[in-house]
Amino acid sequence: MPTTRMTVNARQQEVLNWIADGCPPGVMEGHVHKVSARALQSRGLVRVKGRSDQWCAVLTDLGRRLLTERVVDSSTQGASGRRRPGIGSQAAASHTVSALSRTEELVARVVAAGNRLEVDRGPWAVMNDLHRLVDSVNRFGKAPSGTRLSLTHRGSGAVLMLEDDPRTMRPVVEFAVPRRVDRLHPTARAFQDDRDRQEVSDAQLSRAVRLIHALAREADRRGYQLLPSTTAPQTRLYEIRRKLADGQLVMLIGDHRFRLRLQEKSGPGGGRPVPGTRPSRSSPAWRQLRQTRFVPTGKLMLTINGGYSTAPGRSSIFGDGSRQTIEERLPELLQELEVRALELQWAQEKRERDARARQALWEAEVDRARERLVEAHRGEVLEEQVTAWERAQRIRTYVAALQLRVSALEDPAQAEAATLWVDWAAQFAEHTDPLVQSIGLPADPPISLETLGAHLRWNGPPGDLPADPD
Repeated sequence: MPTTRMTVNARQQEVLNWIADGCPPGVMEGHVHKVSARALQSRGLVRVKGRSDQWCAVLTDLGRRLLTERVVDSSTQGASGRRRPGIGSQAAASHTVSALSRTEELVARVVAAGNRLEVDRGPWAVMNDLHRLVDSVNRFGKAPSGTRLSLTHRGSGAVLMLEDDPRTMRPVVEFAVPRRVDRLHPTARAFQDDRDRQEVSDAQLSRAVRLIHALAREADRRGYQLLPSTTAPQTRLYEIRRKLADGQLVMLIGDHRFRLRLQEKSGPGGGRPVPGTRPSRSSPAWRQLRQTRFVPTGKLMLTINGGYSTAPGRSSIFGDGSRQTIEERLPELLQELEVRALELQWAQEKRERDARARQALWEAEVDRARERLVEAHRGEVLEEQVTAWERAQRIRTYVAALQLRVSALEDPAQAEAATLWVDWAAQFAEHTDPLVQSIGLPADPPISLETLGAHLRWNGPPGDLPADPD
């Protein structure tokens, strides 16, 4: 279960206490307490069963633990379900009241833990609630200035961390979209000429071209590049269909590429075209490929990388809305691209740091494994020398016994043959005795992954072997 403290408001606390008492009748009035119980069930605190007179609720293990923690969020106090005094009132009064909201309390706990808080992974409802809290912290600026709260899953747990917010390093820089352009940027001209992938009505084409022109000029000014996503013309519909989802533009920021797709939103009432009303072959390819009839609305939108966001609370679609036009949001779009490029750069730098740290750990483990290999090799050599010495000693003892036996032989031929054998045995003992040979540390064994394998204590793929110091 997560070690981050889950809080409930006063109304939910009353319902929890009532359920803990066994749902005694005559305590709760109306049906509001059932609504609160359903909300508590979605957070994994209670289990609700039955309807009407058969309705009942019981605490889960998480709910019982929460009651022991006695945390109430005072920012949402008040109860619509009325509880009679006396039943559970003493337990309710003993609960401590926090003056912080749930988001502020979560940030305070992470700060108190040194900006890094490890939690155990709990049920889906609990982790989903934690994700929503992190989203709210970042969306409403509850984190300390210049930071944001991140939630990363690792193994059987998760890590909450306050880290630098790249948006403070890449602020929004305003720039305007011209009302008239005498000389178009090459990327804007390429969009204007590629009618098969424009995805805007003729009435909005001039506006779309000026948007791309302004974005391309500002990108050039900042050292970036806005280019057409493809330079080779596609003439077949299936080729164009494959390229439409990729967008018409590519923004290059450093080594990072971002796909941009400019479209005009289609209005209601399009529906599927009836036979005989499909666009003709002379129509732009993007109209022919649509599954529904296109209804112009005059509302343009730019989508980054197919609409996939990199973090909660971050937008990937920028377009005309009720409060702002796409021209006004264009600086925000460029900021989002800069932030994503910075995040990718940070991620790459982190991967490189992790790789260097992992290589350092690997090399340290290789050094330890080398020591274990050398020790094991020396032990084996020592065992072999002891065995050879003991064998030489036994041979010499046997040779002495042989000499006594040979001296007693009367047959000269037999005595001569026996003497040859005794001499050879004595020489063999001399040659194999390690004490007769030079004494010193044996040479180290060759170092390779094969020889180190049994001595390595390493999980995961091996790294590069360090260079031999010799």
